[in-house]
Amino acid sequence: MTSKFIEDILPPEKYREVFNTMAHFAMKLSNTNAAGAIRIDQTYAKTIPYAAVCTSLAHGKDIPTDYTRGAGDAKAAKHLRWATSTATAKDAQQFEAQSENASNKTEKKRFSVDAQNIRDIIAVKPYYASVKTLYEQADHHYAIINGEKISPRLTQLLLPKQDGYIAVTPLASAGYGCCFSQEIKKHDRWLSRVKRSLGGANPQNIGGLVYWLTKPLLMSAPHENAETKRIYQALYKSIPYVVPRTIFEQYAQWRKKIIVSKMSFEHNARIKRIDLSYALKLSDHHFKQLRIMRDEFDNIRDQLPEHIPEPETDSHRAVARFLLGETLSRDDRDALGLYIATKIARFEMTDSIKIGWDNADISHFGRKIGESFHA
Repeated sequence: MTSKFIEDILPPEKYREVFNTMAHFAMKLSNTNAAGAIRIDQTYAKTIPYAAVCTSLAHGKDIPTDYTRGAGDAKAAKHLRWATSTATAKDAQQFEAQSENASNKTEKKRFSVDAQNIRDIIAVKPYYASVKTLYEQADHHYAIINGEKISPRLTQLLLPKQDGYIAVTPLASAGYGCCFSQEIKKHDRWLSRVKRSLGGANPQNIGGLVYWLTKPLLMSAPHENAETKRIYQALYKSIPYVVPRTIFEQYAQWRKKIIVSKMSFEHNARIKRIDLSYALKLSDHHFKQLRIMRDEFDNIRDQLPEHIPEPETDSHRAVARFLLGETLSRDDRDALGLYIATKIARFEMTDSIKIGWDNADISHFGRKIGESFHA
């Protein structure tokens, strides 16, 4: 039988030595220069609502261990994976079906290779039967391997305990990563992955299952495009204040003339009316932008999460409620009006043309702008 999975069988002593030092957690995954590993057994099984090695053991899932001493143990561990593979012809058929239905050439080839590898491994399992027997005879009980000294290179978290602290080092399990990823591949399309560096140029220096941690699964998230980016900006930053420059310049020049002539904005009804008219024209341009944004929001609502976190500020919350089609309260209108009035007051054209509103003007026109807003 010719296959890339057929290799020379190692001496039994080598297999025993490797199998007795295999573990679920290796210190090298925290720092490549740190020695030591931890193997757990059923006495550590826990029925708590977390995805972890201990909870998987509680549900009867056998999480594979990995070699922990370096690349010299890689071949023995590889033979063991082939000898104890639980893959079936049905799994190969499933990957073949996924290959036929793949949306692009990359996925098509990946699923096809997975299917062929499974068929090859099934065919060579009898060849490695003695390796499986040696593994079954090895020690699988809880053990701390080469852990006499804790490397200072390990990341440590100090957690309060009674009057002192306890140092905890988070450790990943490559075996668990392998199981999790393989289950995902059986039931879903191949998800996007991100490259993570482990073990320098050769991850084999750390372990045989490290591959599953060097390319961890990405969590699903809303698709990002120009439309969704604009919506999120509107929800959490509000939309940029785009000034109708002609009206703004006319208003600024008019106010400057009134100020120079020392005419009163408060006691002249005609001036008050013109002043308010300009302010509402400037704010109306912003409201039009909000209405356009609301229509865009309706068109892509199905691309956004069902629950959208509420913005932190009053004005942003008012914008969010408007985009969601909710009725704005008086407080919402006031917050939105004050926000737009502040934008107008702070805007300055390139030639230093400004409106010249003070805090009292901002407060006054903010209320008027809020009152004028309608959906």
